[in-house]
Amino acid sequence: MKKDTVKNFQETLDGLLQASLLKLIPRFILPNAFTLLRIFLLPFLLYFFWIEEYGLAVILFAISAFSDLIDGALARTRNQVTEWGTFFDPLADKLLINLTGFFLLFHLGFIFLPMSIIFIDLIISVGAIYKKYTEGISTKAHITGKLKFTLQAFGVGTVMFYVLTEIPIFLTLGLWMLYGAVFFGAISLLVYHSA
Repeated sequence: MKKDTVKNFQETLDGLLQASLLKLIPRFILPNAFTLLRIFLLPFLLYFFWIEEYGLAVILFAISAFSDLIDGALARTRNQVTEWGTFFDPLADKLLINLTGFFLLFHLGFIFLPMSIIFIDLIISVGAIYKKYTEGISTKAHITGKLKFTLQAFGVGTVMFYVLTEIPIFLTLGLWMLYGAVFFGAISLLVYHSA
């Protein structure tokens, strides 16, 4: 039932995008171009966070996050899903969220939290790649992994809002979401290991 709800939401969102924004994208521009854009923007985004140009960093983060929404919808609605895209799109997402979170939190004086999240992601990713290439088994996303990533993305976004506004409640909320991401990440390790 939950999978049907997620699938229906995704199909509805894809339909809305197809009827609006995707019409503006010429057919010769492939979905993988948006994944490459996300990877290309990442060093600039991290640089702006590092030098505390948070306004520019947040703009680049928003463009990167929006490109993720576009490339998936474009691939599905135009039947342009590729093996390259199914591997590199989630990798680009993880790099965006993990590295942004790391740079941002490190700059604010937190190190254990982002390192924990990156460590958990690394173990899950290496395990999935190992199973795929040694046993021929593709690891399916589990709800705990999706919860981890969602909390992580919202947590990083909330901490970003804190650096822009300097309202302390946003830092507190963002940190709690990120602690929740660590919790669900730890559960994901157990789920993926036993699968």
